[in-house]
Amino acid sequence: MRRSVAAALLLAALGLIASPVAHAQPQPLTHNDYDRWEEIEAQSISDDGAWVLYRTSPPKGDDTLQVKRVAPRRTHTIPRGERARFTADAQFVPFMIAPPHDSTRQARLDDVPPPKRPKPDLGLLNLSSGDTVRVDRVQSYKLPNGGTDWIAYHHEPPRPDSSDADEENGGTPDGAPLTLRRLDSGETWRYEHVTDYAVAEKGPLLTYTAADTNGHSLHAVRLDGAAPQATTLHSGEQTYPQTALDDAGTQVVFLNGPDSTDVSHHDNTLYYWTTGDAAPTVLVQSGAAALPNEWLVSEQADLSFSADGSRVFFGTAPPPPAPVKTDSLLEEEQVEVDVWHWQDPYLKPMQKERAEGKKEQSYRAVHFLEADRTLQLATEAVPAVTVADEGTGDVALGVTNRPYRQALSWDWPPAYDAYLIDLQSGERERVLQDLQAVPQLSPTGAYLAWWDREARDWKGLNTDTQERMTLSASIPHAVHDHRHDVPYPAGPYGLAGWTEGDAQVLLYDEHDVWAVNPDRPGDARAVTDGVGRTNDLRLRPVSLTDDRDPAAWGDWPNPVTPPHRGAGHAAPLGLPR
Repeated sequence: MRRSVAAALLLAALGLIASPVAHAQPQPLTHNDYDRWEEIEAQSISDDGAWVLYRTSPPKGDDTLQVKRVAPRRTHTIPRGERARFTADAQFVPFMIAPPHDSTRQARLDDVPPPKRPKPDLGLLNLSSGDTVRVDRVQSYKLPNGGTDWIAYHHEPPRPDSSDADEENGGTPDGAPLTLRRLDSGETWRYEHVTDYAVAEKGPLLTYTAADTNGHSLHAVRLDGAAPQATTLHSGEQTYPQTALDDAGTQVVFLNGPDSTDVSHHDNTLYYWTTGDAAPTVLVQSGAAALPNEWLVSEQADLSFSADGSRVFFGTAPPPPAPVKTDSLLEEEQVEVDVWHWQDPYLKPMQKERAEGKKEQSYRAVHFLEADRTLQLATEAVPAVTVADEGTGDVALGVTNRPYRQALSWDWPPAYDAYLIDLQSGERERVLQDLQAVPQLSPTGAYLAWWDREARDWKGLNTDTQERMTLSASIPHAVHDHRHDVPYPAGPYGLAGWTEGDAQVLLYDEHDVWAVNPDRPGDARAVTDGVGRTNDLRLRPVSLTDDRDPAAWGDWPNPVTPPHRGAGHAAPLGLPR
């Protein structure tokens, strides 16, 4: 009885017990009500499980960052906090502090130039003491080695009208300061004119590029001592459009090429440096024999290492046509003409929409460091390639929709061909044809999996024997989406990922998750034990780790979208929904 009375009093205090009149006259929702609804975003759990953080975001206005200790309960509420993460030891939470929404909006209404608009600040929350350090005007931060000892943050350039602006360049600064800060002592080191920087995920190494009136330079900074140890790797008039570090923090690759924007691809050189080297060495130059038809090393694709650091992935591209000279023509004398042929792969509006992306299209290649060998993976015929086992596998999957682009005008979903590529020999073989789904490569590369829309089943292929199987054959419930209500065959509920060593693939029905051994697809097992169907719930795995994007070892241009990471393996790939 006491509980009932207490509950009634609480509901009454909250205004949740309404009078009969209120029930008879419900108030309609207005746009003001919608503006109060908030979403929970950017959730994260500390590695030790003691803390959680998330951001609440209203439709209009300022976000709020919440950092909460599980036990004993403690909450830090940070107005306008965003881009927060825990350090590896769960001692600090760095985050960005966005400028107030109203002031940013007003600056845009007043047409204030971007350099003079309000800028974000950096916050650094000490979880032990609850104290927060704030640094004004910071554009980004990164955590070398997971943030166990250091944080690096890149300041905003000085305001054009400030005393710190570069007067020799008309008030426009070359780069901005970069600060390195020891998390334990708060001691800082500052580097000037920095244009970009990168850190190793699991090692004590940072690189930064700088630009001033003397030219461009690239530097490596070791962070395994009491103070940073900086080394100049390269300098000159040309710029450094791409830089990458291996996870362990012992290797660096970078591009060096012309500082211009006249064309999308330039004559770049790929360099390599490892700790202890006196100077970087050339890995690949534009026009190298291993590249097709005098192709260039392109700055349009990100550089990356394989997970074990033995391979370097980079982009290549055909030489762009020379810019058209219009200096001899007046503006009214210049003519633009649209030319289209009925056999073109895309309709003219689609060609226009994709024109800029086509100019910047690059094609993935790999360099094997130990063998000093370069292999072109993607081509114009097969532009999308991803490599198994976090870039260390001997098999890659190539996907193309080129033969079926015309059909996009009347058929959907898009169709694809799939190729298996041997990274040792470079040979490629088409194994799937005219498939209305994007196939995926299992983490170690042992299998392909794809959705068969006509059969409403998951199919699989052994990449070694090329034996095919129906992965969902023994799942007793439908694996196609029953909510599908458009005039083409239904898609799947989804694929969650793979277990260790590609032993099992995890598939969804409407409610539960099923584990299937690809070699014995007749023995599907309900991982969730039917709890979802029994209780009318939808059970799905949630990944607690930030796995690396598989696009790091491949390239998935439109309309092919990159696979998502699933649960159950350090590097699972999933089929886009």
